[in-house]
Amino acid sequence: MIAICPSCGDHTDVGNISRYSKWHCLRCKALELVIIRKRKWWFKPPEPRDPKLARNHTYNSLLYFAREKHYKDGWAAWKFHVLYGDWPNDDDRYVLEVERPLRSELLMWITRNQAKRAAERRKERAADRVRRA
Repeated sequence: MIAICPSCGDHTDVGNISRYSKWHCLRCKALELVIIRKRKWWFKPPEPRDPKLARNHTYNSLLYFAREKHYKDGWAAWKFHVLYGDWPNDDDRYVLEVERPLRSELLMWITRNQAKRAAERRKERAADRVRRA
C-alpha cells in the first residue's frame, strides 16, 4: 500500500495498515492522506512539490473546484481546514495558476471526503427518524 499526500504529492510505502489508521504528511503537515491499497502496474507516484507552495496550490485548486461546481468560496476554505487543521491565511490566498485538470490525489481526497460526509448525514437522518417514531 502507498500513502500519498493530496497536497504536496509526497508518497510513502506503508505496507499493511489498518483501514482506519490516521496518517499525516511530514512535509506539508496535511492531516489526511490518500491510501491506495491496490497499486496498478502503470501507477507512477507524483513528483513531490515544495511544501511551502503546496498549501497555496491546494487552496487555489479547492477554490477552482468549488467555482466549477458552483459552490460558495467558503466550501474551499472549510475543506482546507479539514485537510490542514487550520484556516487559509493571506499567504495561502494569493492566486497562482491552477493546474487543470486537478491533481488526481486531491480529486480523490475530495471525492472520498464528500462520500464520508454523505454517509454521516444518512446516519444522522436515520437516527432522527428513529427518535421521532
